[in-house]
This record gives sequence, C-alpha cells and structure tokens, in this order.
Amino acid sequence: MVKEAGDDDFLYQALQKYRGDFGGGLYDAANLTAAETARMAALGYVIPSSTSRVDLEIDRLDGRRQNLESFLFRSSSSSSSSGSPATGF
Repeated sequence: MVKEAGDDDFLYQALQKYRGDFGGGLYDAANLTAAETARMAALGYVIPSSTSRVDLEIDRLDGRRQNLESFLFRSSSSSSSSGSPATGF
C-alpha cells in the first residue's frame, strides 16, 4: 500500500506537470523529464489521450492519494497507540 501511495503521488505530480500547472506548454510531454517519462513507462502508465481525460485522471489520483494517506495515517496511529496504557491525557 505504501508503494501504491508513492506511485499514485508520482503520477499525480507528473500529470500536473504535463498539464502545465507549474509552467511550460499546456498538455505537453516536453514538460516532463526523461526520468519521469521512463518511470511512467516502467509503471505501465500511459497518459490519457484527451485533455479532459487528463483532468479526470488528476482528480481520480488526488482522491486516491487522499484516501490512502488517510488510511495509512489511521493505521500508523492505531499501531503506535496499541499496547499503551491509558494515561488520561
């Protein structure tokens, strides 16, 4: 799950760069570095072919990232507090 969260975060940020959120052309592969393009290929990820689908994918990944982040945070909070006596604080 941690790897999935990292991969989703990477794809989310890469698609934002592709879309031009941080400068460069709009929906332009030239906004991505060779390393980013190679990592996307290694993940088997293909950028959606239309601008509206890119936008939808960014929204989907953002929601997925937030859900995984929340789950991982709850899991780590539960495991760090288990076995500890209640102190009243």
